[in-house]
Amino acid sequence: MSRFDIVRAWKDATYRHNLSGEEQALLPEHPAGSIDLTDEELPQVAGATGIGGCGTNSFDSACFVCPVTTLEVD
Repeated sequence: MSRFDIVRAWKDATYRHNLSGEEQALLPEHPAGSIDLTDEELPQVAGATGIGGCGTNSFDSACFVCPVTTLEVD
C-alpha cells in the first residue's frame, strides 16, 4: 500500500471503509492515535464539563462567551 493510500485512508472514512479486510489490516495506526472515546473517558476531555470561568467552559483563561471572566497574569 502506498503512502498516498495510507494517508487517504486515515483522512477519508469512506475510502477506508471501502478497503478490503486485508488492506485495512495493513494500515498502520494513525500517528495521532485513536479518536474513539469510551463513556468513561469522555468527561475527562478538556471543555467537556461546565466547570470554571463563568460556568460555560473548563478553561482557566478568558471566557469566549461572556466578557466577565478574564485571565489574570502574574
